[in-house]
Amino acid sequence: MFWLLRQVGARIVEIGKAENIIMVVARMERDSGICPSCSFSSSRIHSRYERRLLDLACEGRSVVIRLNVRRFFCVNPDCQVGIFTERIPELVNPGSRRTLRLNDLVTNVGVQLGGEPSVRVLRKLGIPVSADTVLRLILSLEPESQPETRIIGVDDWAWCKGRRYGAILVDLEQHKPIDILPDATAATLEEWLKQHPKIEVVSRDRAGSFADGARKGAAQAIQVADRWHLLKNIGDALERYLQSISLNITVNRQITAPDIQRSLPAQNESKQQASRQRRVDRYTEVKQLVSAGTSLREISRLTGMSRQTVQRFADSESFPEQSPRPRPSNLDEFKDYIACRWSEGCQNGTQLYRELNAMGYKGCQSSVGHYVVRLRPLSRRNKACAQPGMSEAKQIQRKSPREVARLLLKPADQLTLNEQTYIDALISQTPKLCETHNLAQSYIEVFRERRPALLDQWLELTECSGINALKGLAKGIRRDRDAVIAALNLPWSNGQVEGQINRLKALKRQMYGRAGIRLLRARFLLS
Repeated sequence: MFWLLRQVGARIVEIGKAENIIMVVARMERDSGICPSCSFSSSRIHSRYERRLLDLACEGRSVVIRLNVRRFFCVNPDCQVGIFTERIPELVNPGSRRTLRLNDLVTNVGVQLGGEPSVRVLRKLGIPVSADTVLRLILSLEPESQPETRIIGVDDWAWCKGRRYGAILVDLEQHKPIDILPDATAATLEEWLKQHPKIEVVSRDRAGSFADGARKGAAQAIQVADRWHLLKNIGDALERYLQSISLNITVNRQITAPDIQRSLPAQNESKQQASRQRRVDRYTEVKQLVSAGTSLREISRLTGMSRQTVQRFADSESFPEQSPRPRPSNLDEFKDYIACRWSEGCQNGTQLYRELNAMGYKGCQSSVGHYVVRLRPLSRRNKACAQPGMSEAKQIQRKSPREVARLLLKPADQLTLNEQTYIDALISQTPKLCETHNLAQSYIEVFRERRPALLDQWLELTECSGINALKGLAKGIRRDRDAVIAALNLPWSNGQVEGQINRLKALKRQMYGRAGIRLLRARFLLS
């Protein structure tokens, strides 16, 4: 600090120290001043006054500079100012009460932490500032100018999930965010692209608004559909198809020790049946309205159901059963061991807990006790069927359509024995599912192995099938065929865009979702 004051032409007069403040008294002694209006140099002093400047803290104490500066008469007869104050651009901005280097520190901390967190940190360092000051300094910054980008990725991000969305743009070559837009409409993207005429490639998801905006705003650019979204599309289509068919299957199998892991029938069956009957009635109502020619939007308004539910009921060939998802438990990885010890005759919950605890079980003893209590009636029931060679028709635990879709999309060599058994039984009792499975695997092969020549063949086979969910996907891909082919031939994708969205969400939540587009954009691009 002392070196900086001497460099700008100030003489240190006095240094004082209080409990939390270091006071430095200095006096400007330059020969002349420069008029900010006409740039004339003048040495005619009008008067003096004192400026109090806050500087970087020292040993946790605030440093205040009491700087005696001057006013000068302007010697230019044509200047309209007449009298001007002494400027010290190397030390402080006009009218500011903080030195330039302190402003830089506060701004950098604010960009990384935000308003209130920055205030708490800076006060610990001996720099008293307000949150409004921190935010004002952040908003005064401008992102560094970057060379004109050629290849960008665009995706949406949620201001408020399901209601309001913005758009994010990333330079895929430099791996840097370029800008964030307040909404995800085609018009906003089109306007931004027109301001950047050198864009050559636009990587995007399958959203129609981004496709329209890119086509109108950058007609010269190649659009690339994101491969991850293309693979997700087949999973969503497969899940919609599975929701329209029944997934209840049974197989004949030998009763073995692991069978005791099966859960007992769900309680409150009467409540479940009543809930199911209400859903059946709503499904029947939707089907009747669809048969009468009522639009899906009107059905949604009349029934009070969401558009997605109405669409699912309308596409389903039969009533889509709900598939409860099993809740994960700390005991899941130890159930095979419990089954083995149970078959050996150890049916004491306390003893089993001690053994599991020695194996690394982190749960509580009561969980083991409850599980053992549920096994006892099931074990007694299985004893009647435990004779050698005796078998029973046993229903496989129901899986949700999403879980089944995941299994159908996995490569055959990655399926476990139980998963393969389940898929085989499901296909054998649902013949139409075999064709669906083959089409889904062919689709995965096209994109994982980058084989654009097989895409048209898959489209033809799918359009000839009777699977409405996959036919809808094929229709969308044919409409966006150029972007899909580009995704197979070019290396660009939206992977890094998704990573930048995660960072943007972290910044947004750090400010409790209250930041506007200006502040969010400044912190996102500068941090």
